Amino acid sequence: MTDPNLETALREEVTGVVELRAGLERLDERGLLDQDTTTDTTQ
Repeated sequence: MTDPNLETALREEVTGVVELRAGLERLDERGLLDQDTTTDTTQ
């Protein structure tokens, strides 16, 4: 059985990460981010 509180926390965490990445991509499209800060670290 999965702990419902854990499941909710994970869902909120994933949502936060997705929103953060979308925000970073918008900044990157506007040229506001240095290339060094957009390196993918999800390996």
